[in-house]
Amino acid sequence: MKSTLLTTIKITLLIFVLSNQQAFSQNKTSITEEDLFEMSLEDLLNQSITTVSKSAEKIGDAPGIVSVLTKEDIAMFGGTTLSSVLERIPGLSLSSASFTDRSIVSSRGEQITSTSNHVLLLIDGRPIRETLEGGVSSEMYESFPVNVIERIEVIKGPGSVLYGSNAFSGVVNIITQQANKTGLSVSGLAGTSGTKGTSANLNVKAGDFEMLVAGNYLQKPVWETDFTYSPMQMEPNQAPTVPDTLLNPNPTGGPGGDLPQGAQQTTQSVSIPNEGASLFLKSSYKNLSFMSSYNQWETMTFETPGAARWKKSFSNLGYDLNFSDKWNSNINVSFTNSKFDTDSFPNIQRNSYEILTEWTHNVSLSDKSKLVFGGLYSYSKGEETNLSNESAGVEGHRYSVGAYAQADYQLLKSLKATAGLQINKIENIDPKFVPRAALVWNPTKHLNFKALYSEAFRAPSIIELSLDQPFRQGNSELQPETVGTIDLGANYRNDKFQIGLNYFHSKLNDIISLDHTFDIPTYQNLGEVIFNGGEMETKYYLTRELFFTGSALYQTNKNDNGVENLSPTANFSAKAGLNYSWDKGISLGVFNCYQGALDESYSSSINSSPIESFNKLSAHINFNINKLFLPQVKQEISMFIHADNLLNKEIWTFTKAGQQNSSFPFNQGRMVYAGLSFKLF
Repeated sequence: MKSTLLTTIKITLLIFVLSNQQAFSQNKTSITEEDLFEMSLEDLLNQSITTVSKSAEKIGDAPGIVSVLTKEDIAMFGGTTLSSVLERIPGLSLSSASFTDRSIVSSRGEQITSTSNHVLLLIDGRPIRETLEGGVSSEMYESFPVNVIERIEVIKGPGSVLYGSNAFSGVVNIITQQANKTGLSVSGLAGTSGTKGTSANLNVKAGDFEMLVAGNYLQKPVWETDFTYSPMQMEPNQAPTVPDTLLNPNPTGGPGGDLPQGAQQTTQSVSIPNEGASLFLKSSYKNLSFMSSYNQWETMTFETPGAARWKKSFSNLGYDLNFSDKWNSNINVSFTNSKFDTDSFPNIQRNSYEILTEWTHNVSLSDKSKLVFGGLYSYSKGEETNLSNESAGVEGHRYSVGAYAQADYQLLKSLKATAGLQINKIENIDPKFVPRAALVWNPTKHLNFKALYSEAFRAPSIIELSLDQPFRQGNSELQPETVGTIDLGANYRNDKFQIGLNYFHSKLNDIISLDHTFDIPTYQNLGEVIFNGGEMETKYYLTRELFFTGSALYQTNKNDNGVENLSPTANFSAKAGLNYSWDKGISLGVFNCYQGALDESYSSSINSSPIESFNKLSAHINFNINKLFLPQVKQEISMFIHADNLLNKEIWTFTKAGQQNSSFPFNQGRMVYAGLSFKLF
């Protein structure tokens, strides 16, 4: 570790020295202790957001249940990956699936499918969809450069009225920083068992031109462990498809089942890689903007063990039109390309893309009302091919068109009403209407109440529609999954303290799953699931230096047959963080994520059992060397030490592999690393 750390320090010092030969003025791309002390507590607790209504508004006025994580939070508690940062957001949980996605993000415990296809990921408000399997975003969660994040806005509950398919139970919007000043920052880290990484930001500001370029590389320790599995019997040039959801008819009962009689098991030692890299570009000139991202991540598949690589490219070209002071609009054209290959099936490659064109308008109708409306068109295509460039049983394409509108009206000084509607027509599928309605009441400056009803949909993936293999079949007659959610919320906020309490009731219909009652398992619209629960979120500045944040979630769920706990996430979970920021340049933060025990039905028939409760504790220390020792140096130099999973708990996560209960490696235990950061002013 020592030699690796010294090498990393030398590299970052060299970059720092070479870069210092130019006259940069610094854009602070991550928060410093000084920034924390300069910001008012009220500003930190009552920020403006844009995700809920596609325009700026205070959190208390937004017609949605929203959590926000800022760059201040990241600075206080650390984080090298988007997944590690998202894990701290109230109501979100992370888990894993066997073949296609080791980084599943779910909202309010709603994880009944094997990918993140019920949570829509946005970058600066632009959707990033994977359409072949319907929601794989592993490479984004594991390699997207955390150092460009300004804040993360999370809508908990449906968001399809403004964002369309996959904004089902949540929307995660990554807001990136603006290049307001020219500057450069570089950091490097090294740690236990070969952990190493580096990141850099370059900001350029010249008149009306702004550009942010960032890169990130992170290699975590290889996890050596024993893994038991049932070798899959595959046809030549065919790979397994997305695993089952948890709603499949199962003769053994419960969400999973036992290993089929006569099935063979194999136990082998596996070496699980965890390596990711990314590039990010964001530029603008007057009304024209361009954004592009490339992310790749290597880990392992577990249906048949082998290294696996996810790659995602995303680009967006935007243009702002201002018709008047009260009417502005923007036109965006987005392109997302997702690729996947694995050593388990070296002849197989997966490739899909989506092209999306959208025109959005924001109109201020009066001092009491505003309107957002727009239209969109998308075309997506995906296929699984072998090295002969022949179809391996998956190939399809589709188009969709949609239109949406949402209006706010201030009924009284303290009472606002919101109503919205989207109509979406997907090729070969009947038009789908999804509404939203909300009342937001602010009886005092500090007290806020919300009553919301919203619906959303998730369009069938290309695999679900067009799969043609001897052991699984798609279904071109599938209809979108739908959800309707009622939210009731109460929030209190003053200049030091805030707390929010929310109740939710969600009814999911037409969930898409493989139906095993057919001779060949076939995707069908099966089942209804109801989620009920409550959540709490609080932030408290005990003093100017001492900050506490915490949240808790309790949820129950059952299907229309009365079977409970269909989601392999705990009924109860809680999170808490405490940070002390000393104005002399030292910040210390600790954060713990607690997950309660799972239902006994999720006890694994092979591998480690994932049903036990656990605490995932982390600690982050940052030293501002300038303030401590070199106050005369203009450039900012800091050192940080971070520890993940301090209790060294090896975590395995549940998934359903075919008709058996299994578990897969998720977190190997304690990891400690240290690093240096340089910022040029």
